[in-house]
Amino acid sequence: MALLAGCASITPMEATAIRADRLALTEPTVVLACPARLVEVIDDRPQGESAGMYGKFDLRFEDAARLLREQLVQAGLAATPTAEGLAVTVRLKRLYMSQTNQVNTPVMVLDVTVDRHPAFVIRPKATTINWAGSEKELHAELQRGLAFANRDLVQALNRLCPSKQPRAATAH
Repeated sequence: MALLAGCASITPMEATAIRADRLALTEPTVVLACPARLVEVIDDRPQGESAGMYGKFDLRFEDAARLLREQLVQAGLAATPTAEGLAVTVRLKRLYMSQTNQVNTPVMVLDVTVDRHPAFVIRPKATTINWAGSEKELHAELQRGLAFANRDLVQALNRLCPSKQPRAATAH
């Protein structure tokens, strides 16, 4: 009987859509050193729109490729696939939230192809302590992870630029 009583206190999961409007980037932290064009962003997540579980939230992330495309354009990549510069194709392999022992880990994995260079993987580290487990904190952590992914991608592109001189100073 006591075993059944404990089951009644389980908090039900809440299906929660991740809101792209709450993941907007602030100013890019790294400036693109040469022209680059975004050929395509492909949502290649094996779990589809599922974005993990965060406390009581069962997360869904619809149209993540569109958000990633918008953020990469904001970071300086040309939106027109026929523009000048490095040709960049991004495959979104993972995008979810992990929470273990009060540690938040937004997980982003991008598989990137640039011109004829070997493909490379972007997987930023953005682990933090979970303070409240709120939806607001969830979105802040995912935004931070996306910002780190964009920063790491621009830094990788800068290493592939024919001219290694940045167009402007980088912010920290």
